Parts: sequence; structure tokens; C-alpha cells
Amino acid sequence: MRKLVLGLWLAGLSVFCISATAATMYVSDQFTVPLRRGPSNNHKILHAGLPSGTPLEVIREDSAAGFTQVRTSNGTEGWIETHFLSAQPIARDQLAAANRRVE
Repeated sequence: MRKLVLGLWLAGLSVFCISATAATMYVSDQFTVPLRRGPSNNHKILHAGLPSGTPLEVIREDSAAGFTQVRTSNGTEGWIETHFLSAQPIARDQLAAANRRVE
């Protein structure tokens, strides 16, 4: 745990400090990604939030734009930023599968 020290310089004469304890925080791996009508962020959003771990069928990739055309399990087609895609299931799903194998 780190300490934060805040200081204030008053009229060039004195300094006082307040010490506070800073909490440690972590970035969540739970997020949603928009599915768009075309291969850019300017295209209309078809689905506002595909959750992390959603399986998608790849139709084609536009590497110049950085987008991949995909199809959801219910047949909706759209474009998603390629950097959001992974060939492996997300860590949460891999851990759940490993735990099932151990049991």
C-alpha cells in the first residue's frame, strides 16, 4: 500500500503536508464491446455491448481499418475492432473449464 503526500506552498513561507493511505485498485476484465454496421467508429452501433467472452464467427478482416466482420450466435452480422478479438477464450472461462476438469 502506498502513501500519498499532499503539500501546499503558502506565500513562499511555509509548507504543510497531509498524509493519506491510498488503496490499491485493479482494472476489471469485465467489459462490453460495440458491434457496428461498418468497419469504423463512425458507423452506427448495432449492439451496444457484446460482453467479454462472447464467441463470434469471423467473416472477414479489414486490416487497414483495424476491424473484423463477425457473426453472433443469433445471426447478427457486424464489425468489431480487431484488437478486441482473441483466438483463446478469456481467462475467466479458461479458469472455469480447468476447475470443471479438476472436479
